[in-house]
Formats: sequence, C-alpha cells, structure tokens
Amino acid sequence: MNTEDLPLLKDTKEFIKILDKELMNIPRFERFTLGTAMLNHCIYLIEDLTKANRLIEKREENLNKFLSDFEPIGVILSILFENRYFSEKVMLRLGRQQRKMLKQATAWRNKTHSKGNNV
Repeated sequence: MNTEDLPLLKDTKEFIKILDKELMNIPRFERFTLGTAMLNHCIYLIEDLTKANRLIEKREENLNKFLSDFEPIGVILSILFENRYFSEKVMLRLGRQQRKMLKQATAWRNKTHSKGNNV
C-alpha cells in the first residue's frame, strides 16, 4: 500500500494540523521551545510510518519506534495543558486523535507480530 494511503498516516497528518494551528495561540517562548519539540517528534512519527510501510522486515521495530516517539508528545501536551496554554476542548480534540493513532499503530504492530512480519 502506498504510504500516503495509510489511514494512520492520514490521522497523523490531521494531528499535526490541529497541533500546528493551536500552537499559534500560545506564548512565543513556549511555542518555540515546547511547540518546536513536539513538531519535531511529529516528523519522527511520519518517518517511522514511512519506514514501517516500506521495510516489511523491520515493520514491527518501526511501529514500536512510532509508539515510543509519541510518548514525549503526550508529556509536552500535558505540560501545556497544566499551564493553561491549551484549553480542555483543544486537549480533548488532540487526545481523541492521539488515541485513534495509537490504537491503529498498536493493532498494526500486533498483527505484524502475530504473523511473524509477513504482513
């Protein structure tokens, strides 16, 4: 399957769009420190998905990396929320998108693992 057609990639791109839009509403310092760090991790997510889709023999490894690369994003999001830079509504929207992505990545990884990377 073409990487661009992956539902997980589409959801990841949607997450990045929401995040990028909301980062414009926080103070400059946080936008360029925490915001830049989050967006950099989002780029890693796209790289992980591209590799998982193209390198079948390393699919499970790259999906595990995707799941690991998501962890810092969640921590930074919680910092922004705790400091009241993101509203509850924004956090719910990002959280729903994040949960959707993590479920898809976990399911894909588990399917790959159960079939011995022959997916």
